[in-house]
Amino acid sequence: MNEDLVNRIDVCKLFFEVDETPISTYSVVFNVDGNIYMNKVIPRQEAVHMVKKMGSGFEEKQLSNYYVSLEPIQARNIKDFREERIFGFINERISGWLVQYDPTPFANWYHKCWYYFVVNEYCFEKTESKCGLCDCIKMERVQ
Repeated sequence: MNEDLVNRIDVCKLFFEVDETPISTYSVVFNVDGNIYMNKVIPRQEAVHMVKKMGSGFEEKQLSNYYVSLEPIQARNIKDFREERIFGFINERISGWLVQYDPTPFANWYHKCWYYFVVNEYCFEKTESKCGLCDCIKMERVQ
């Protein structure tokens, strides 16, 4: 691979102003405009554990479910069923895990769910939405 085409993005420093030195990791490579970019994300299970551990300002219900993306996703590809970006304020080239907390999975849509975009333990965002995810996003229920 031609090293001139590879740009490593220090996501934590550039977009979250946090030093990523103590972070381990899993590299994600994705193609944007013909160039290869990389950012590091924590392993999938760590992202789920982190979201569950952080407490979310809501009371976790007995019948609630957590879901996690099968693979890291670029922020620009995290959209609701109306094709609107859920994390529109995050640089679209950053990849991370998508974790969803659904307090009432048995309800139809238009109820509150929380979405988390997790790069690592220092770089994450949380948002609330009443819209379901785009069908193109592959999620798996967390047991």
